[in-house]
Amino acid sequence: MEKKVETQNHGTKKGTHMKAHPKHDKIHEALNLLNEVAQEKKGELWETIVDKYAYVRDMVHGVTEEGLETANAAKKDLLKSLQAKEKELLVSVSKIDKQVREDPWKVVGGVALVSLIAGIFLGRRK
Repeated sequence: MEKKVETQNHGTKKGTHMKAHPKHDKIHEALNLLNEVAQEKKGELWETIVDKYAYVRDMVHGVTEEGLETANAAKKDLLKSLQAKEKELLVSVSKIDKQVREDPWKVVGGVALVSLIAGIFLGRRK
């Protein structure tokens, strides 16, 4: 008569029998229970994630829109300011042009005087 020897073997060799382990059974039961609960809660979890994502997306979108509005307002203000300065500059250039055309010798004399004063100050520094 042949005698079969039972061993505790966690492998899958042919001809050997696995002895049941109570700890392993409890772990498998716990894992199965967790799997079932996870499947049941899967919908709730996705709903929560989607809600949180929507909240973050809406918040970022709102901040982006506010930033664009602020940037556009600043751009408009800057353009208005530049247009006003451009008009002032054109008026000044027009006045200078008119004065030069009416009496060019005043301008030549003014430039000569400024050049003479600059030459005196620069000559003394040496």
